[in-house]
Amino acid sequence: MKTFLICIALAFALFMGTYRLVETPPTWMDEGVISQVAINMVNHGVYGYQISPGTFVDAEFLTTSYPVTFPLIMVFKLWGIGLTEARTLMVLFILGFIAGAYHLVREQSRYTHWLVPLLSLVLLVSFAPLYGHGKNVLGEVPGLMFFVSMLYFLSRMEKGSERWGTALSAGLCAGLAMATKPIYLIVVAPALVVTVFIFRIRFSVRKRVWLFVGCVLPLIAWYLIQFTTTTHASIFTGNPDMVSITQLIMTNLGRFVTEAQPMYFLGLMLVWWASVYIRMVRSRPLSVVESIALIFSTVNLCAYTVTLGYYRYFFPGEIIALIFFVPSLWYVWDVISLRIPLLHRKVFFTVILALIGFQVYQTLFTSWIADYKDSNRAQELEMYIGELPAEKMILFYNVPEAVIFLPHDNYAQYIRLADSVIRGQENVAALAQGVPDLVLVDQKFDLKDMPSRYVEIARFYKYILFEKSATLPK
Repeated sequence: MKTFLICIALAFALFMGTYRLVETPPTWMDEGVISQVAINMVNHGVYGYQISPGTFVDAEFLTTSYPVTFPLIMVFKLWGIGLTEARTLMVLFILGFIAGAYHLVREQSRYTHWLVPLLSLVLLVSFAPLYGHGKNVLGEVPGLMFFVSMLYFLSRMEKGSERWGTALSAGLCAGLAMATKPIYLIVVAPALVVTVFIFRIRFSVRKRVWLFVGCVLPLIAWYLIQFTTTTHASIFTGNPDMVSITQLIMTNLGRFVTEAQPMYFLGLMLVWWASVYIRMVRSRPLSVVESIALIFSTVNLCAYTVTLGYYRYFFPGEIIALIFFVPSLWYVWDVISLRIPLLHRKVFFTVILALIGFQVYQTLFTSWIADYKDSNRAQELEMYIGELPAEKMILFYNVPEAVIFLPHDNYAQYIRLADSVIRGQENVAALAQGVPDLVLVDQKFDLKDMPSRYVEIARFYKYILFEKSATLPK
C-alpha cells in the first residue's frame, strides 16, 4: 500500500512536471535572463549578457546564481541549447526536492501515524505553485532542494552521527541554498545561526566547525562569481524600484486577509505555530530540523511584507510550511479531539483528503499553469525567431526570453528589470537611428515610440516583429 501510494504521487509529479514542458507555464523574462547567462558561458565563456554583437555586460544584477546556472551550462553543453533542455533540468530539480521532502517528513513524523508522511507527499505533489514556479528556469525550487538536503544531513547529525562528512555536507547544502537566491540567504542564515550556533549546544564544536566551513565555501564562490562589479543591491531586496517600505507593508499585510494564496500560507503557519505551542506545553521539544524549518518559513513570511508582493517571494516558506502541515495538524487534532470526541482520526484523514482533492482540482483546472494549458508561446517564438537570418541584426526590446530561440549571435538587446536595473540603454538611441534590421517588442511597448521606418511584419502571442524598410521616410 505504501509503495503504491508513493508511485502514484511520483507519477502525478512527473506528469505535471513534463506535461507541455516548454509551454506550461509560458516562458517569460526571468527565465530568459537566467538562461542567457548559461548560453553565453557555453558560446563565449562570458558570465553575462550580450548587449550588442560582440559586446557583453556582467550578470551582477542576476539574483539566481551559479547553483542553477552552472548545471544549466552543463546541460547545454551535453544536450544542446534550448528551452526543452533547460526545463528538463528543472524537472530533475523538482523531483529531487520532492524526494528530499518526503524523507524529511518521514523522519520528523515518527511519532504519528504511518500515513502522515505519505499524505504530506501527496499534498506536496498536488500543489500547483510547485510546477508554476518549478518548471520555469528559476531559483526557487533548486534552492528548496538544497535546503531540504541540508535538513536531511542535520537530521543525521542530530541522531548522533559524528562523521565530519555529514556536517560538511549539511554546510555545503546550506551554502548552495543561500547562494542560489538572496531570499535563501535572508531566511536560511538566521535559522542556522539561531538554532545551531546559539541555542542548540547538543552539536559538538567539531560538528559546528565543519558545518560552518561547508556554509562558507559556496558563499565565497558566490561572491567571486556574482560581485564582479558594483552590484545594484536594491534588486536583492525584492524591492528594486525602491517603493516606500510603509506602503509595501500595508499593502502586503492586506493580502493576507484578501487574497487566497497569502491566506493559505498564513493558515499553514497558524497550524504549525499552534502545533509547536501544544508540544511545548506537553514538554515535547522540537527537533533541530523542525526548528530551522519553522524559523525559515516565519522569516520568509515577515520578509515578504517589505517586497513588491509577488507570490513567488513567499513560495519557499509556504511550501516548507505545507510539508510540515499534516504532522502539525496531527498534534493540533489531538487537542481538538479531546474536547470534541466526534472529531476522531477518521475525520482527520477525511479533512486531509478533501484538501488534497481541492489542490488536485485547482492544479488541473483553475491554477496559473492550467490557465496556460493551451499556450503556444514557445512554439511561435521558435517559428518566428528561430528562422531569422544571421545577416540581419535584430534588437530584442525587453524580451530576453526570446533570445533563447535565436540560432545566431547577430543581435542586440535592451533589458529593463527595474528602474535601477537597465542594460543596453544605448540601443534605444540605436533604434531611433535605424541601426537594427529587425526589432522584437512585446505588447507593453508603446507603438508610438517605434520609428516610422520600421513596419510590422508579424504579430504573434504577445509579441510584435518589425523590419526596417528602406522605402519609408526616416
